[in-house]
Amino acid sequence: MSREAYLLWGNHGSTAGIGEIAFTVISSLSEQYSVRPTKTIRPGKLNIIIDEFSNPHFVTHFLKTKIEAPTTKYVILATEFITPISIFGLELGRTFNFFGAADDWRRLLRDGLVRGKNRLPSYLHQRYIGFMSAIPACDVLVFVHPTIGDQLRDATKAFPNLVSPPAVVYPEFFMPLAALEDQLNTRPIGFSLTGTLTRYRKRTMNRLVKTFQRSGWNHPIWKHSGFDDSKPIEFANQSIRFNYDNAGGEGYLFNINPPQQSTWPFSSPMRILRAALLGQIPVVTKKFRDHAIEDISLLWDHRVDTALKMQFYAMDRRQLLAQYLGSIEQYNLLARDKNRDFLNALARLES
Repeated sequence: MSREAYLLWGNHGSTAGIGEIAFTVISSLSEQYSVRPTKTIRPGKLNIIIDEFSNPHFVTHFLKTKIEAPTTKYVILATEFITPISIFGLELGRTFNFFGAADDWRRLLRDGLVRGKNRLPSYLHQRYIGFMSAIPACDVLVFVHPTIGDQLRDATKAFPNLVSPPAVVYPEFFMPLAALEDQLNTRPIGFSLTGTLTRYRKRTMNRLVKTFQRSGWNHPIWKHSGFDDSKPIEFANQSIRFNYDNAGGEGYLFNINPPQQSTWPFSSPMRILRAALLGQIPVVTKKFRDHAIEDISLLWDHRVDTALKMQFYAMDRRQLLAQYLGSIEQYNLLARDKNRDFLNALARLES
């Protein structure tokens, strides 16, 4: 009989960006836990919280509940990168997702100017402050990207309340591969791009169009869909609906995932996951080799020969689909193995 866990969603202002993260949690626990949604913390129960601690009042409630109901168990799922803020090698502090881009420095300057003026810092830094404030009440800490763990383990090693070292959690695919193959067989050649259309992504897609034109392609080759164009995850009283079956029906065969900017240093496993769940083949413009899910994606290298190869799939895509579905099966084996640390931590917590 499966045990019970509650996935908290009420700490998020919007559910539009957490569907893939929720899927990651639920799929990794599907054989041992029945995961139910909850808008509020369940005292005395196992609560799984996707990182969003920007509201100080929520952090206070989170900590207070643990004091008043000590049997309450918390799993925090970290989604952001803890990064140092350094100048000439001197570390000034830490925050979330500081990669040295112009916008990062602007946020840092703004945070310095508002400090001590009864104003909140920038959103990501407020999230970092709240996240670190919540760790003393956490029991199990997991993260969705292996690279997040590098800094997370260092930042949390002084917290004896954690029942085990922070562990990575991988999404597992449990959709019928035969049904997925049928869907992929009918999609037209082209690329869907979801999410924010940054300047770098726009340049990448303009270059893609020119490459396909040089290969003799004279039809539309890509379409952008913002997150607002798709139905977000729905949390009911007892169930969670992801709506992937409704979101990807009219899409192209490929779903391309360029980084937000040219200097972005990590892969985006949640974007690759979303592409696959929409019934499309994920395509990336760079392989970072930092997450196993990259292995199910194709690489777009801006070569005319690659464009010609992709056009051929309009006539015959049997080999492509066999390789893709095989890569999902291989990935699933690895993901289940990697998730053992998470499951072992939960077993230790509930023993």
